[in-house]
Amino acid sequence: MLRMGFAPQTTLSLRCEGDGMRRREREIQDLGEIEGIIRKALVCRLGLAADNRPYVVPLCFGYRDRTLYVHSATEGRKVEMVRENPHVCVEFDVDQEVLPAREPCSWSMRYRSAIAFGTATVVEDPAEKRRALDLIIAHYGGGASSGYPDRMVENILVIKIEMEHMTGKQANY
Repeated sequence: MLRMGFAPQTTLSLRCEGDGMRRREREIQDLGEIEGIIRKALVCRLGLAADNRPYVVPLCFGYRDRTLYVHSATEGRKVEMVRENPHVCVEFDVDQEVLPAREPCSWSMRYRSAIAFGTATVVEDPAEKRRALDLIIAHYGGGASSGYPDRMVENILVIKIEMEHMTGKQANY
């Protein structure tokens, strides 16, 4: 397994133990390429599970240093599930294109994708919430905020996802 250390006693693996990508020729192993996919994506899809039931939700996000931030209302299914089971999966995809062929079963796709596994926590610190909101705004081309009203920060929930494993895949590139 390829491991890269970023801080003492901290590792990020690019693959989960036991994972074997069936189509190895499509695997992206370079962390920089995987992070490029994340930075280019407009939406991430957060996968959650609780009571043996999966749930996937598309979200806007901000990303830095192997950490993903998403914002949310302070209550709802997503928030309940994160609190019940903090183990999550996040998917990103970019550069999608259908590649038609003469025969229907010969059609293909061009794409690049990344999947990350990690642990989600609710951000309680108002200063960290503000930094997370700045990252989310910056991801979509906005500049740093001149400030967020305290009332707004109190009424928004920010979820922090620390990524532990990442994989990348591409087809027809």
